Amino acid sequence: MDLLASHRNSFDSNDLWDVVTPPISPQTVLTDSQPGISHLHQQKGLSPNDCDLHYLTPMRNSQGMNRFSCEDSFIIHQKELPCEVGNNGNLTQMVGGLSSRGAPPLTARILQSPRPYHKPYMMQKFESLADIQGSIPLVAKDQHGCRYLQRIFDEGTEEEKEMIFNEILYHVPELMVNPFGNYLMQKILGVCTEKQRLEVVFFLTKNPTDLVKIALNMHGTRALQKLIEVLKNEEETSLVISAIKSSFLNLVTDPNGNHVVQRCLRHFSDEQSKFIFEAAASHCVDIATHRHGCCVLQQCIAHSTGKHQEKLLTEVCRNGFTLAQDAYGNYAVQYILDTKNRSAMETLKSEFKGNYAQLSTQKFSSNVVEKCLRAFDETGKKTIVSELLSASCFDHLMQDPYANYVIQSALLVCKGQLRTSLVDAIRSRSVLRSNPYCKGIFNLVKK
Repeated sequence: MDLLASHRNSFDSNDLWDVVTPPISPQTVLTDSQPGISHLHQQKGLSPNDCDLHYLTPMRNSQGMNRFSCEDSFIIHQKELPCEVGNNGNLTQMVGGLSSRGAPPLTARILQSPRPYHKPYMMQKFESLADIQGSIPLVAKDQHGCRYLQRIFDEGTEEEKEMIFNEILYHVPELMVNPFGNYLMQKILGVCTEKQRLEVVFFLTKNPTDLVKIALNMHGTRALQKLIEVLKNEEETSLVISAIKSSFLNLVTDPNGNHVVQRCLRHFSDEQSKFIFEAAASHCVDIATHRHGCCVLQQCIAHSTGKHQEKLLTEVCRNGFTLAQDAYGNYAVQYILDTKNRSAMETLKSEFKGNYAQLSTQKFSSNVVEKCLRAFDETGKKTIVSELLSASCFDHLMQDPYANYVIQSALLVCKGQLRTSLVDAIRSRSVLRSNPYCKGIFNLVKK
């Protein structure tokens, strides 16, 4: 770090970051090749928004230094981004020797605090683990410190790895939800011994709410998914299952938690995932009609077999009419139609029978009717087309913004006499040819 200028005092720049206690009156200059303000933010737990670096504009001429004649002020110089902190606590940017006020005064107040500020871990060059022994959990929460610790698990000795593990064990929950600490936890979980992994599982599941909070956290969910990936024996798997199964509904409807459940489905056996299949069947409608839940439900169907899958299919199909009209539930119904499960198809036919005209005029359910036309056998197709044609408002269906696509799909998939009857009904309403919603229908009739 270079010392650029001092208004009244001189001091040793080597001591600047070890203990920085800015005097209230003398003007001091701080410089660094790294963003100094962000270092202070990290020390005090501040966010970058507390001092927006966009306020700082590079100094464009040598007259800029003449600006700093104000008493009780000091300069922060950051890689061609000079600014002044004046005695009123305001941060001043320099533009061609001029300055402008208005940046948040918070950083200035912190810098003028009489309390000492110690050199951040990220500024240190670690010679060995001995430098940070006793502070490893704190170092793990720093971007550079976390990377240093991860390298030890690639290049270090077993004794060094053991030392790190022993220090972080009782800080696992807080590290798993930390923006940087979660990466160290993922690294450790990927290389630790079975005994160490079991210790982590015991500690996390001691209080089940801790594990659920981690699953719902945007950083914690990744670390927990890594833990699920590496679970090996029945004991540790059972502990994790016991901790999360009571919060199943909260997890599957959460943007972070649902990924934990899906990771369980991918890595657990059918028997181990039994609690997921049973809970999904019990809360079928609640899950299927939720943005994240509908994705989990589809994965449950995909990964289940035998009686578990049959139960899930039955519950979705039994509520097919309701789900088909929902913004997310319709995807669950379409997913089942894609499975071509014969029993499920028959249940859906009975659910939709007599309602195809109504379903065709709705945004979400019209997609389901189109899927039925492609998935059902000839008997099923005939039922759909017959209902559409027998409707007293077939001309309104043709002009409907959604139903017109259903009719177009019917023209594409139907053959023989069934298609002929549909074409005849359309041609008899040629007066609708100019309607914008009918153009696609008449174009298909020409072919």
